Amino acid sequence: LTQNQTCLIHSASGAVGLAAIQYCRLMGAKVIATAGTDEKRLFLREKLGIEHVFNSRDLSFVAHVRDVAPQ
Repeated sequence: LTQNQTCLIHSASGAVGLAAIQYCRLMGAKVIATAGTDEKRLFLREKLGIEHVFNSRDLSFVAHVRDVAPQ
């Protein structure tokens, strides 16, 4: 992982996901996250400042990731 790369982290509000977010920030990478509940998505946005957080409970996140991920 290098600076300015983008990393998709599924279940970003869990222990491994939170560790992955820290690693991405340490490396200077951008984060796209998914989480399964509104509360978890709100936590990722408001407490961790992640801009792009999507629902992991259905495949709607795929289109959103394609919209925000670099080509």
